[in-house]
Amino acid sequence: MRAAAYTRISRDDDGSRLGGERQAEDLRREAERRQADIVLYLEDNDLSGSGKVRRPAYERLIDAITQREVDLVLAHDLDRLNRGLSDYVRFFVACEEARIKVAWIGGEADFATGTGVFELELRASFAREELRKIRSRNRRKALELAENGKVASGGTRAFGYEADMVTIRPTEAALVRDAADRVLAGESIRSVCRDWNARSIPTVNRATWVPMTMRRVLVSARISGRRERCTIDGKRRAIGTIVAPAVWPAIIDPQKSDRLRRLFGDPGRRVNGHATKYLLT
Repeated sequence: MRAAAYTRISRDDDGSRLGGERQAEDLRREAERRQADIVLYLEDNDLSGSGKVRRPAYERLIDAITQREVDLVLAHDLDRLNRGLSDYVRFFVACEEARIKVAWIGGEADFATGTGVFELELRASFAREELRKIRSRNRRKALELAENGKVASGGTRAFGYEADMVTIRPTEAALVRDAADRVLAGESIRSVCRDWNARSIPTVNRATWVPMTMRRVLVSARISGRRERCTIDGKRRAIGTIVAPAVWPAIIDPQKSDRLRRLFGDPGRRVNGHATKYLLT
């Protein structure tokens, strides 16, 4: 029996991949117990199974099932395969059409005979319910952190601050102040981006500056030492609602920050990022 072993962990902060390797070892033993040959090892490391992000190894698994390359799918548990509905439906349909087996530690579903498919559906439902609870807890935690002015968990560092998200990085802070003054004086944000790129000043991700990235820095309440909520009722806003003073120091004063936020929040302001062109200039 040809088997595909699929492993996944949602977070791998240190990049060690140990969680995935532990799953893989258990699946190797399970394959031996079932007298199956693992012909495909697939791992999605540091990726959520909610369906919001693309998982390359999972896509390869669906393709292998569809192309009849495997007879058995092995996973440590069904929540390693899926937590979201849309990806689960795709997986279910592929398995049903291929009439293969799906096995996890302690159980299996045979799509050729129908045995265990009901249990698979129940376990998948439990995984989705657990995802809903996790999201609810995360939203509540994010709200609590915001209302107390604390640093949000996860994410890359903000321009102007060190990796701890609290300590100011002096060289970048000076650049933020300069950009704020220039924009408030009437200079275009595109012009500031050109200047910074010409001076080889990179973004946090070592990329070149574009107006959207610069705008995101300048409208952020963070640079004025304040905490804001940008996601309200499930909708993401470019300029959030300020909810509390922050635990980190400000780079610019709140008054200047409010002027920038009003400037870029003006619905009448042109935001397409393209300079106007005039004939024969």
